[in-house]
Amino acid sequence: MTTASFTKLLTQAAATKRPPAVTGDGLRGAAVTNLASLTCTPLTPVSGELAVRSGVKAPHEVKQTMCDGGLDIKEGDYLVVSAVDYAIRAVEEWPHHFGGDAGTYLVLYLEQEKAV
Repeated sequence: MTTASFTKLLTQAAATKRPPAVTGDGLRGAAVTNLASLTCTPLTPVSGELAVRSGVKAPHEVKQTMCDGGLDIKEGDYLVVSAVDYAIRAVEEWPHHFGGDAGTYLVLYLEQEKAV
């Protein structure tokens, strides 16, 4: 698969939010937009084994997606897809060498926030 071929799989529009730092009184404000527009692969379920190896709890609720490397995305951010916030529980770099091109994609492991 070439880099151009993989890029065709990035069909899901998304955005990210990042919670602000904790203030001196121990409170944290609402998450704010970090990346307003990015594309990723459609969200897919993650096997329980993979979720456990990635350090993500509650494997029955975990999903994954991939996006371009080099984006400012980290654990603790939220991925927003179709107005649903998914907590980013783990971010892994996935190096590739497709068609002689070298680069990196990000694999995001997500968990949907559930109301208690």
